[in-house]
Amino acid sequence: MPNYDELIPSNTKFLITCQQRYELDAASEVWHCLYAVGYGEDIEVYFIRKRDRTIAGLIAIVFNGDPIEAVQKIRNYLSKKPWILRYTHKIIPVELVTSSLETLLEFVSERARLRISDKDTWRITVSKHASKISSRKMIERIATIINRGKVSLEKPQWIINIEIIRNTFLVAVVKPEWIIRKKEFAEIIRRKKPLDYL
Repeated sequence: MPNYDELIPSNTKFLITCQQRYELDAASEVWHCLYAVGYGEDIEVYFIRKRDRTIAGLIAIVFNGDPIEAVQKIRNYLSKKPWILRYTHKIIPVELVTSSLETLLEFVSERARLRISDKDTWRITVSKHASKISSRKMIERIATIINRGKVSLEKPQWIINIEIIRNTFLVAVVKPEWIIRKKEFAEIIRRKKPLDYL
């Protein structure tokens, strides 16, 4: 059971972003997706807050299972039912939650070594939420520990994704398609005709 004094549960598997005041609706959408793809047991939803103040538009989701596997199954599910994402902006898999920069660097170094080949391209993405930590310094520090592949800002094969919420880091080394974005599925709906879903 997460410690309620923590900003983010340490066993968070997804970070959800959504429009302010629609957090409950977005949480319901993601809960439905997890249930539909077989992760329906023990889902816990946390509206991220510091003391009595909610950080708008952010939700932590805890469930039993691998976040990378789960997000791939959800993407496949949404490709058939893209209209489900109305309020959710992004579903971001999380492999590590830590407030320690050294722990973050060790994790990224290990995951990069396992996943990124010498021929692959990669990019570091840092998103900040209610944080004053320097994105530029964070990117520079992480880049020094990755000694495989080469940087591609436009079309990377891998993303070292860092979400910073106050002083907490949520980390994952992912393929771009492992981050689910509502706008992708809105485009699918725009292109298709209603009969395509029958």
